[in-house]
Amino acid sequence: MKLVITQPGGDIQKAFRQYSELLSSVEGSLKRKGKKFMWSSKYGYLTSSPHNVGTGLEVQVNVLLPKLSKDPRFKRIIDVLPVKLEQGDHTQSEDVLCISNKHKLQFTEVDVVQQVINSVTLLLELDKRIQRGQNILDLLP
Repeated sequence: MKLVITQPGGDIQKAFRQYSELLSSVEGSLKRKGKKFMWSSKYGYLTSSPHNVGTGLEVQVNVLLPKLSKDPRFKRIIDVLPVKLEQGDHTQSEDVLCISNKHKLQFTEVDVVQQVINSVTLLLELDKRIQRGQNILDLLP
């Protein structure tokens, strides 16, 4: 089972609320049938795919980073953040990048969402500074 929530405009918190409501509805339906998702106190939710063990939550954000994406420091910046570049729909522009969370294990859903929000906020600020010709070293992780 895969739940997909799309929220135009970048309101990740609204998308997360919709996801939480939908997930609660699915869990309620399963409970009424005497079923539940497999869960481990050590690993979180267990799935048939080891990639999704933990929260199972993947947050993807398409973000326009025209200057930062061409900066030689960009790969290192992404490497140290809790996000990664995904193969996304780049039909709008080659500068539109799909950013998603790296981690699902040992983090709560709220942690994962906040990591993506914080990382995307930082990436946008770095891009703005580069566009204005300002130094970004003080913001680098």
